[in-house]
Amino acid sequence: MRRVPATAIVTAIIVFAFALRGSGQGASDLAADLEKDWSAQKDRIVALAEAMPAETYEFKATPPQRTYGEQLMHLAEANGRLLKALDPAGAVPVPTLPTGHAKADVVQAIIAAYDYGAAVLNDFGQRTNVRVIE
Repeated sequence: MRRVPATAIVTAIIVFAFALRGSGQGASDLAADLEKDWSAQKDRIVALAEAMPAETYEFKATPPQRTYGEQLMHLAEANGRLLKALDPAGAVPVPTLPTGHAKADVVQAIIAAYDYGAAVLNDFGQRTNVRVIE
């Protein structure tokens, strides 16, 4: 069985979100909605990361699981990898994320990854010519 790469799935979802969003919206409205949702998600994840005390970033529910810090770092890294599919030419520079799992490193990585995603989505919205057909 062939597996579909995650980047293909994310790209398809975003393209369909631009193409199938409510009637009467132009491409710029769709891009603005997507960017607004991305920004709100960033705010929630950063708040979540900042709310956890630093000393609990090494917490693991069970030994085979990631620590809290590792899980949030995984989120930041995955966002960068997945959104790279929308910027194959590399127009938006990919941030270098910190490698540690300490609270300060993780919060910095999350902010950098979401800022990168916002820049990619903005560039993608400007490069694509999506129109809603009524």
